Amino acid sequence: MTTESQGNTNILRWALLSWIAIIGVMTYCGILTRPLSNDETIYYLPIIESFANSLPSFAVLDYPFPSPPLGILLQSIVFYFTDNSWVIVRMFSLVTLLLLGFVTYKRMKILENSTYSALLLIAFLSFPFFLQHGFTLRQHTLSLLFLILGSVGAASLSSYQTGRADLRALFWLTLATLVHQFTIAYCATIILFLVIQNTNKIDSPLKDKRF
Repeated sequence: MTTESQGNTNILRWALLSWIAIIGVMTYCGILTRPLSNDETIYYLPIIESFANSLPSFAVLDYPFPSPPLGILLQSIVFYFTDNSWVIVRMFSLVTLLLLGFVTYKRMKILENSTYSALLLIAFLSFPFFLQHGFTLRQHTLSLLFLILGSVGAASLSSYQTGRADLRALFWLTLATLVHQFTIAYCATIILFLVIQNTNKIDSPLKDKRF
């Protein structure tokens, strides 16, 4: 590794650590344990409790919630095995946010412009929508984590031949749609792009190492 690339990695690492430090301060200030919002109280906690109470069986096709069941199921398992602690379920959201940060950091290490990459990493991970929901009962950080992992798989595709990259991308993108239905637009865009790429035999930015 050259001195320049080592510097790039160090800058990105400091960006990630700075973000984690802010997460730590927010956690220390009690954001995880603050009272549930109206949205969490009315919609999220009741469905999590309902799934937890019905384990090991649950009604996948008939439940009073407008999102797919995977995120709720995972949260209900956490809720069930932590003595019905919604704080721990919030911590589950925070863990997915931290995993999202780590995966994004690993992919951005290969970008050349270190200062730009570091600022982009901070801007993405600190975007209020994602940062806020890392401290709530919502499943948005989980769906985004699956989308990023699916994108990593799509970036490895070199053709439409069946292989590990194909299966990896399909697996993570499918999980994302099972957490939140609006991720279908993202998944459909990637699939459409890959179809056009394969049809026209063009070079894909998704295959570029700098992606």
